[in-house]
Amino acid sequence: MKSHGTGVRSSAWRAGVWIASTTVPALLALGWLALSVVQKDREQSRERARTEAGQLADVAVSALGRTLAEFDQSLSRAAAGGGLGGPMAERASFALFSANGVVSRAGRRLPFYPAVARDGRVASEVLAAADRLEHGASDWPGAIALLDSLTRPGVAPALQAEAWLRLGRIRRAQHDRPGALAAFRSLAALDDVVVQDLPAGVAGQVGRCLVLVALDPAGRCPESRAFLEDLAKGRWLLSEDQYEYQKGQAEGWLGGPYAGGTSPEDGRLIAVAGNVWARWTSQRAVPPIEVRRDQTGAILLMSRAIEGHLAMLVADVTVLDDAWRRHLPPAFGQGRGPSLREPDGTPVLGTISTEHAATRLAAESQLPGDVSVGVLASEPQLASTTRYVLGGVVMVGVIAVAASYTISRAVQRERKVAQLQADFVAAVSHEFRTPLTAIRQLSELLARNRVATAERRQEFLDTIVSESDRLGALVEDLLDFGRLESGRLSLSSGPVDLCRLLQDVAGEVSQRGMAPRHAIDISIPDGLPAVQGDPVALSHVFRNLIENAVKYSPGDPRVWVTATATAGEVAVSVRDRGLGIPASEQTLIFQKFVRGAVAAQAGISGTGIGLAVAKMIVEAHGGDIAVRSEAGAGSTFIVSLPVKAA
Repeated sequence: MKSHGTGVRSSAWRAGVWIASTTVPALLALGWLALSVVQKDREQSRERARTEAGQLADVAVSALGRTLAEFDQSLSRAAAGGGLGGPMAERASFALFSANGVVSRAGRRLPFYPAVARDGRVASEVLAAADRLEHGASDWPGAIALLDSLTRPGVAPALQAEAWLRLGRIRRAQHDRPGALAAFRSLAALDDVVVQDLPAGVAGQVGRCLVLVALDPAGRCPESRAFLEDLAKGRWLLSEDQYEYQKGQAEGWLGGPYAGGTSPEDGRLIAVAGNVWARWTSQRAVPPIEVRRDQTGAILLMSRAIEGHLAMLVADVTVLDDAWRRHLPPAFGQGRGPSLREPDGTPVLGTISTEHAATRLAAESQLPGDVSVGVLASEPQLASTTRYVLGGVVMVGVIAVAASYTISRAVQRERKVAQLQADFVAAVSHEFRTPLTAIRQLSELLARNRVATAERRQEFLDTIVSESDRLGALVEDLLDFGRLESGRLSLSSGPVDLCRLLQDVAGEVSQRGMAPRHAIDISIPDGLPAVQGDPVALSHVFRNLIENAVKYSPGDPRVWVTATATAGEVAVSVRDRGLGIPASEQTLIFQKFVRGAVAAQAGISGTGIGLAVAKMIVEAHGGDIAVRSEAGAGSTFIVSLPVKAA
């Protein structure tokens, strides 16, 4: 037996070595193949990314060229008096300069400009006569009468503005404050009309504040804050000197400095416009397109000389960025972004990934900077062919691992079965050897006439008969097991009275001397219904259970057999208070060749097929067998059989 077990372990070890020697190299080779495929795919992805970046760079250059062409058209349209449309009307500032300053503007209004070119005062005989009456003769009523004639509808706005300015001044001198406020309000309504080198809106607001300051003991004007807000928003076309003077005057009426003022972006636009205008007036040369950058941001500048004037468009560079992206195809919205850079590499617009980037120089594209397009390094994806190859590699690896695991489990299972068979052979050999040894020894004594008395001779003969019955029962168990395993055991079917069957089995066990010191208590209610089955086979089942109960409870002399009827079945319980069965073994003991560890440790003989045969017989009758047990507290086996149909 030892050599057989050693052979099983040796075979298992050799199988494990074979599995390891074949599986591990295969997995390593598959891993190397997978890494090679991934590396090659990455190289191809990088090359595709570089090619794609070059193509996108050409597209971005073309889109930027179209965008700048549209900006140039907007510049020409604004210079012709058409103004700016679309988003540029709010974000870009246009100004038309003469040698003396700004002539007109459009789009985003700046608070002030380097200089403003305005026409001279309006010449009018009526205004001259009104001035003589006001200043020479101090004839205010006469002057008012002349000026009123210039405020009627149909009079030129410039003459109306001059008349309202004088009327407000005269009314204020007369301390006619309501009349003065009304006159200055009418003057302010003319807004951009120039009066005495100022927009009428500014002159009217100043006049009203002067009247209101005279009414306030603290010298304040409640309208000065709104006046300052309009100045900061660039409502009127003013030079820098005019803006600063009016702002300082309004802050005095407000009682302190104004927190609003010019925004940083407006300041940058004004500074760029002033520098370009100064350069144009001195050199008559300006850059057509330029992107200027300082510490606070970048400015787009477009300028052109038109018939002795300078047309200029200035805007934050984000205006160009937004317009540029509107001309780009959807491919640029997937992690790819164009970038505009100065020749020294300083970014003006956008940021890109430098790993896969293509650049078109400004010298080649004639654009105001180098255009770069980058494709993010994380974008390349595995090609479909590569995915299929990797999928195949992974599948082969999984199959190899699964096959190795299956083979390993099969080897372990075969080893376990071989060990169980070896234990079974040893147990059967022991079970056969014990009665055969007793029969041989007693027969030898009887044959040689070495028995002293007739009583002793009869005792030996009874023992030989008992051991022969035991040996015969063991042989029958083995034969039944073989027939059940091969499916050749035929069972009869008929009504079986369990009450009589159990009593017969218990009496047989007692008569055979299996329970010399045990009492078998049978408790069966009257009227127990019959079951359908083979009485011989069922007797074998209950005989095995009762003999096991006797055998595995050496310390307690009682075994209880009870039967109960439920709906459609009869349950027979065989209970003892013996060694018990651990919970981990309760599902294993019904398998062939399996014996409990507690029984083996206690030295109780057995073959390990009795419960397996009982389970097969019960299931062949359509029933079920189960066990409830605790180690050291005994066991209860329950056999459930269907009731015979009426």
